[in-house]
Amino acid sequence: MLEMILNLFSSIGICVPVVCAGIGIAHGIKHISYARREIYCVRTFDQVIDEICERDFYPGVPLSGRLLSDGENIGVPYIYPFGKFEDWASIPSEYGPDLSDFCLQQTTLLFEEIERISEKKVFCQDLGRKVISLPTDNVRYVDALCEARSRLVL
Repeated sequence: MLEMILNLFSSIGICVPVVCAGIGIAHGIKHISYARREIYCVRTFDQVIDEICERDFYPGVPLSGRLLSDGENIGVPYIYPFGKFEDWASIPSEYGPDLSDFCLQQTTLLFEEIERISEKKVFCQDLGRKVISLPTDNVRYVDALCEARSRLVL
């Protein structure tokens, strides 16, 4: 993706001599370096097991989780009590309960802020991608998240 963007800039006469990234992976850094660009990364890794998107840990955000292929737009978030992040994201299972609890707390805060700013409650039926095992009707989404969090075994 980065190479495509750099090529697009180049095609319209914009030179990008330096690339700054939060995370750099050795193969990608070498690839971009061959194009004679300096690369600065906050953190670098020789290799990674999985590349996952942050949204997959926030149930209910657009495109979060794996898509349940039953013809409906239902997501299966990577965290408990919904998914299997130890298999899908190569995260050791001992981190499961605490990481899931943290993600559910953060998602709750996110949707509370959305409600505050929009001055409207968000209901489960309002989500673009429904969340497996949560209501799909007029239950307030924050309440559904709190109920899901209560099912976690910490």
